[in-house]
Amino acid sequence: MSHYLCRFAALQACLTSSAGLAWGTRDFSKTSALHLKKVESTSNSRRANSFLARKAARKIVSDPIAKINAVDFGSTVQVTLVNAETGASVPITLQMAYSLQQHTRGLMYRTNPLTESEGMIFVYPQEGHRVFWMKNTEIPMEATWWNAKGELVEKPTAMEPLTLDYHWSTSHNVQFGIELAPGFLENKGLDAPGQTKIEDMKPVLDEIQLRGGLTASNQYF
Repeated sequence: MSHYLCRFAALQACLTSSAGLAWGTRDFSKTSALHLKKVESTSNSRRANSFLARKAARKIVSDPIAKINAVDFGSTVQVTLVNAETGASVPITLQMAYSLQQHTRGLMYRTNPLTESEGMIFVYPQEGHRVFWMKNTEIPMEATWWNAKGELVEKPTAMEPLTLDYHWSTSHNVQFGIELAPGFLENKGLDAPGQTKIEDMKPVLDEIQLRGGLTASNQYF
């Protein structure tokens, strides 16, 4: 028997003895434990990385600034709302929703409430029956409807955040929809249909022309 075979035989004898079996079992258990620990560590690392990735993705999706900046609304317009009977008036700055993308986004994901000096005007290609809803919209507001002359055609409608109700105009001659802070028109004495109007429509009409005019917006609706 060669030297190497003798060593192999001795090792085999050792392993088949009770002491050898105990040693082999301990060694195997230790090796297995180390392997399992390594696998568990790798698994935990992967889970942690996956969790961090999902967390980062959720942060991006839930970030209102990222969401609102995803759509460019272009230049704002400054107008004055006036009650022709009482003389009550108030200046206001409006973002303009002209394209389909802008109409679809509207004020979704915004978290800071509208002030009494701002709102959003939705431009339609012709007068008609119009609708708003509050999907993904986190702030309360009111829907107001205006004809082609810039006249308020009906009382404002309150809209609650994150609801899926359709808020239709009762009128069928709506050229513009304006979303404002809740109770704004009533608080300013400007909620009377037929009396309240946009004092000067020129800033609105000029901006519409810069974007392609009412006729061009037909492609969106």
